[in-house]
Amino acid sequence: MNRKKGTLRIAIVLSILSIALGVLLLASGADEEVGFSICVFGPVFVWISYWGFWFVLKGFDAIACDNCEKNIGKLEDKFNFRDHIICAECNKKLNDNQKEGIS
Repeated sequence: MNRKKGTLRIAIVLSILSIALGVLLLASGADEEVGFSICVFGPVFVWISYWGFWFVLKGFDAIACDNCEKNIGKLEDKFNFRDHIICAECNKKLNDNQKEGIS
């Protein structure tokens, strides 16, 4: 199982558990406002946390071109130019400039 499927399953289980807890509180005669809040805001909090986690994780996994600062995708080629990681477009431009003698 990969990381994405595992965290998705955790988010689903936590959402179901918060809804079940809210329903149990409502059925037991506890304060209706608390039970309703747990039923609604529990899953909302879980899914905001889930998507926030992936947003942050994607930012840590991203590799940016040292020249144009564009994110280089996982399937794109990365080039090394004077100990800097650059994208294919910048590699072409920099190598063409280097061949012409422009620094």
